[in-house]
Amino acid sequence: MSLHETDEFVARFPDEIRLLLAMLRMSKLGGLALVECDDFDLRARLFDYFRRRLEAEGIYLFYYEVGVRDTNLVRSLTELTDHSRFKNLELTGKYKSIVIFVYGIEKFNPEQRRKFITLLNFLRDRLTLIAQPIVLWGSSEFITDLARNAPDFWSWKGQFYSFNTSAADSRSPAEREESDVLDKLPPLRRYLRRILQDPDYSIWKDLYLPLKATRTLDVSPFSPRHTLTVDELRQIAPLLPHTETWEANQTIFRQGEAGEAFFVIVSGQVEILAPDALGNDLVIARLGRGDFFGEIALIHGIPRTATARTTLPSKFVRVTTDDLTRIRQKAPDVYSIIKRIAQRRLEARIQPTQEPVSPLRRFAMEGANFLRRSPVDVRELIADDQYTVILGEAGAGKTTVLRRLMLDYANRAERHLTAGEPIVLPVFIRLNTLTPGKTIPRLLRDVFSAYEIPELETEEAVEQLLQGQAPDGTPIKTICFLLDGLNELPAPDKTRPKLSQFIQSNRQHRFILTCRTQDYSVLRGFRSAMLQKLAGEDIEAFLVNYLRAERG
Repeated sequence: MSLHETDEFVARFPDEIRLLLAMLRMSKLGGLALVECDDFDLRARLFDYFRRRLEAEGIYLFYYEVGVRDTNLVRSLTELTDHSRFKNLELTGKYKSIVIFVYGIEKFNPEQRRKFITLLNFLRDRLTLIAQPIVLWGSSEFITDLARNAPDFWSWKGQFYSFNTSAADSRSPAEREESDVLDKLPPLRRYLRRILQDPDYSIWKDLYLPLKATRTLDVSPFSPRHTLTVDELRQIAPLLPHTETWEANQTIFRQGEAGEAFFVIVSGQVEILAPDALGNDLVIARLGRGDFFGEIALIHGIPRTATARTTLPSKFVRVTTDDLTRIRQKAPDVYSIIKRIAQRRLEARIQPTQEPVSPLRRFAMEGANFLRRSPVDVRELIADDQYTVILGEAGAGKTTVLRRLMLDYANRAERHLTAGEPIVLPVFIRLNTLTPGKTIPRLLRDVFSAYEIPELETEEAVEQLLQGQAPDGTPIKTICFLLDGLNELPAPDKTRPKLSQFIQSNRQHRFILTCRTQDYSVLRGFRSAMLQKLAGEDIEAFLVNYLRAERG
């Protein structure tokens, strides 16, 4: 490839080359991008161009041409990355990372393409399990078909680039001059302007429909409570000779420990704690006189399902296996109550492996009593929240909401900058990129690097930004972190504590997370909003907007 040809690509497709290279350089973060290119000869030359550019930086470009039988791209790429040939590339140490270019979709007949798109839409989440970034190349016709028939995949995907000759040649001198002006703007204004130009966000100006949500109440994931009556206590008191006295703020037992006894509270108060979605201790119940706790481990022979600690000086009756046998013989009605409550509590705490259902999802499914009955635009619902989790099933539009919020915040911040007012700075991060070797500040640097904001690519600059100090002196009111996919955290035992620590250390900023309903457990300090399914008229409005945007 000649120097002239290289300069030609940079001149014809400056933004596409810059942004796609930036994404591929961050190849250890994974990800997926779509590329539109109708000229197959141009595509071949671009492949060679990117191969040379990446090879010079120690990145291997793997070409994967789909065959007519490869309608399940997720399965094909999974088999590819598991193959010994691919593994050997990783193990040689010659390359620091690998990226995958997928092409050849033009060979499909209409039925094969329909199946390819349907499976891509349905299995999109499984692409996050592939560590290497994937760039899917297709024609304008294929891209249009994908956007129309796979809306969930389209809103979920990463970047979109176009290498069509007509689009490149139509760039006017005025547009080139505008790009030069953009490069000279202060860092944060440049960042905001590039967000507004990014098709991942700008597309939702025309296509977004107000997705409606209801506020979920603060529902405890704890099990049913039963306070023993005076009569019930009187029946078992002679059978329980063992009492214990505890000071306030003492841990009686911890989650995961073996259970050799349970306790009935004679006086005092006990808190029951369980970890939230990020591993923080969440108080799920406060118990007093007559309540019992710890019976699940004893009756079912399993480790403790929660942690118990005193909040006041307390006195308990300790119930061992032998004591429980005497209760069964001498007070069978009380024994039945204890056993029934233990079973219900166990069912609430431990979900069947074949169909995991979180407590919040159960409440969402079991009754409208726990939800506000009149759904409203989710953006309006969470407008005053400092910490929010947006919940929904797969394809409900969680990522779409965050992308529209990113666009809204960027527009608002630009207006405030023009008026000289403090801004709320939006940052969008996919949580599946928070690998054990990464931190949120490092991901922030990667975001600014992708948008070519070198002033914010150092640890010191990011730390100052988190403290409200911009490199150009822009007044920052707060940062709004839009964190997508709490349920997609890789190696959650290692990455959840990182995320939790970052949130706790930056409580002055706003955090909006998304999570699948079935994978969510209550997150301490966060309010939650449940996305509702689109009604028929909403879907019709989306199609009208889509066709209008396509024509315009």
